[in-house]
Amino acid sequence: GEFIALKKDDSTFIAQATGNSVYDSDGEKIALYYSMQDITVQKEANINLKRTKNLLRSFIDRIDGTGFLKDLNGKYILLNTFTENWLNLKEEDYIGKDDSELFPIETAKILMRDDRIMLKRVLIK
Repeated sequence: GEFIALKKDDSTFIAQATGNSVYDSDGEKIALYYSMQDITVQKEANINLKRTKNLLRSFIDRIDGTGFLKDLNGKYILLNTFTENWLNLKEEDYIGKDDSELFPIETAKILMRDDRIMLKRVLIK
């Protein structure tokens, strides 16, 4: 589990501990072992990621009509609430997918072509 741990200098960190028992051939417990890892940086990164996502969500949801964010490979990062409802999709249905995984192939080809055109315009400037 996760817990707050204390360092020698009295500062604290977020720790994650895992452990297990060791049994002999007769099924008798003969030892315990565990490991502990400082996950403070990971936890802080997750908090910052959540904040950034919430900020992006609040921005993109202000768009009247469809709005989305894709990475440079054309994979969806975020749809605004209007688009999620219109397409009847939840985040887990579209995150990391491209148009060919969400739309009929002819529609996907058009959307992907338009993305390439837009990306060229943005990258050339």
